[in-house]
Amino acid sequence: MNLMPEVGINFDVFRSNVDNLRSSASNLESSIKTSRTFDKTNISPFIDDLENIIQAAELIDKYKTLLNEDINTLEHVGEQMRQNDEELANRNNYVSHGPQPLRN
Repeated sequence: MNLMPEVGINFDVFRSNVDNLRSSASNLESSIKTSRTFDKTNISPFIDDLENIIQAAELIDKYKTLLNEDINTLEHVGEQMRQNDEELANRNNYVSHGPQPLRN
């Protein structure tokens, strides 16, 4: 009989990694206020730099939103895997106790 190797994940480690990822994502913050303007200068390099910094801050916020969505998806997929793993284990335990009578 050719048995397939066991495939699985350690769900405690998985949850810990997801929690660490969520914590890292929550630490992504920008203290830059995107509504700032220069009141005392209209020198183009300064204004251009400010606009670039504001765009970068907005991109960080967008990245954080997307990362949180990905983390939620990863967490959901992990939970689905855990549930499927439990269902398969229950099926295998039922079958692995030797021959079973057929049931209607």
